Amino acid sequence: MSPPKWSVRLAVDETEGGPISLALQQALTPDVRRITITGPVGDYDEGADVVTFELEAQDARHARILAQHLLGEVRRSAALKREQARVVWVAPMLATARSSHRFLDHARELFESEDGYDLAVVAAQIHLEIQVKVLVEQALASDSSLLTGALIGQRHTWAPHDRWMKLILEALFGFRVKDYPRWKDYEVHLARRNDIAHRGQEVDQAAAQESIEVVEHFWLWLIDVVEKGGRVAGSPTT
Repeated sequence: MSPPKWSVRLAVDETEGGPISLALQQALTPDVRRITITGPVGDYDEGADVVTFELEAQDARHARILAQHLLGEVRRSAALKREQARVVWVAPMLATARSSHRFLDHARELFESEDGYDLAVVAAQIHLEIQVKVLVEQALASDSSLLTGALIGQRHTWAPHDRWMKLILEALFGFRVKDYPRWKDYEVHLARRNDIAHRGQEVDQAAAQESIEVVEHFWLWLIDVVEKGGRVAGSPTT
């Protein structure tokens, strides 16, 4: 059985982006599924260029260590000083051939298209629900009971606002989803998504940006709270 799959995003100085991009082949190993380098995308990137690894590791700690090591090797190949990079996120992923973060990528790509704002909102919500599925399945990976199969294995809805999903998340991780500090903003996004999906409603650039930002913030907040054992934090830090 393959180790779990993770996404690790590390921040680098914008002056290093060019040399690093030329040396990324150095980081390709059997454990690494995908590597990308981009300019800053969301607020969480804090204006830095970022290198994102999708790799296999036994847990979040080992994923972080492996990504830092690989980036260090890339820096060495690019004749840059080896140093620890700021960690933007360490996020679990589905063990699928295609990246389970592709809908987040789609949301950003659609946002850049003037006629893609509505679908960007929908894609962002798909990303969030997939990541909830990842967190639940990871927590129950060692539980093969019939009850788990009935309650989790047959679920078709992974939305964090779903009544049953709220109960599942609270039971597994010990926190209430509605303790998310931007819950009201999430509800606004959700109403927007529903208007698009069920009524064909159009949205403008500002509305689409608000939806993408709250979904990304909510997702990172969930990861952070789960990693800290259910202790609710005000903002995501990885």
